[in-house]
Amino acid sequence: MTEALQTVELPPEAAAFIHAGTPRPKIRAVDGPAPEEKAEAPGQPAAEPPSVRTQMVTADDMVSTAPDPEPPVMQSRSFRLPMDLCNALLRFSLERRLARQRPWTQEDMVAQALQHWMRKNGYSGKL
Repeated sequence: MTEALQTVELPPEAAAFIHAGTPRPKIRAVDGPAPEEKAEAPGQPAAEPPSVRTQMVTADDMVSTAPDPEPPVMQSRSFRLPMDLCNALLRFSLERRLARQRPWTQEDMVAQALQHWMRKNGYSGKL
């Protein structure tokens, strides 16, 4: 058993196969010259600078530095509504989603409508 757990020397072909399957870092296109480009020697023709270069993307680059606004805490409620209103809400929600107009979720649309109705009818508390 201990022999099976010991590291085995792999042939170069097997090691190359294993390393070929290792994921490579993601890259993205960045405008402008690469920072590692060196000045050319005098007397040599200048190479054309690339219009787009690649840059490695790290996990730090993927994290947004701007804080996202806190989403409101949602609480589940159950209401019985007329079928025509439910069908209209579903259709309108779908149309808004296809047009990419926010709010498009039924939940957000109903919350916005209730807030509007409450303010219109005299509710002055925090919503």
